[in-house]
Amino acid sequence: MDKHLTEQPGYPDLADAGHVLAPDDPALAELSLPPAEASTRWVLRREAGELVVGNAQSPRQRPLRIDFFSAEMRRRVSAGRQQPLAKACGLHKHPGAYIVDATAGLGRDAWCLASLGACMDWYERHPLIHALLRDALARATGETAARIRLRHDDGRSLQAATADAIFLDPMFPDSGRRAAPALEMQIMQSLVGPDADAQQLWQRAMDSGARRVVLKRPPRGAKVRLAKPDLSFGGGRVVYDVYLRPPAR
Repeated sequence: MDKHLTEQPGYPDLADAGHVLAPDDPALAELSLPPAEASTRWVLRREAGELVVGNAQSPRQRPLRIDFFSAEMRRRVSAGRQQPLAKACGLHKHPGAYIVDATAGLGRDAWCLASLGACMDWYERHPLIHALLRDALARATGETAARIRLRHDDGRSLQAATADAIFLDPMFPDSGRRAAPALEMQIMQSLVGPDADAQQLWQRAMDSGARRVVLKRPPRGAKVRLAKPDLSFGGGRVVYDVYLRPPAR
């Protein structure tokens, strides 16, 4: 990862993150995290063979983990290419589209898209979340996992001139009007923090040459000051705004 990116606003603060992995753990090969100390809050560890992120200050709190084969994920995939996410990314018309997810996070939207036929690049800049994704993909194997390339990099560095779509799901600052998020999202918000560079990332995607940019946002409760979209899908708990781009010449 380019050092200058980690010095820009929006990159996560890793001062309170570390790991307690065994010296021979395969995750250490690409892990850019120090061993955890007594004061470390967010700790990467293994439970039953899976990587998880736990809060050392709240040991009874359920850790953060990634499961691409949960009942919820199977339900989402079974909804097919007519669901708002897939339509926003153009999969209902182009099942084998090349899609870049510039803010992979826990990978659920991206896994759903790949399961429906998309070929994908995933960008995730936070070392802990990237480690969880890499471990989950290694355990997944199969055709869907084979269509995914995971990059430990900042979405602002993306090179996607040939992409059919770029998908963005930034952590917008919360205005405080919504109900408290589920525990999992509370952990993500505390771990990753708000993406202060969300508009910069959106502009980078708009300038990339991709055919469309898809921005996932809450229907209300977050102040999103971006341009008017060409299309929008969803509208219940989430909205997918679509910005269509002219074909590259």
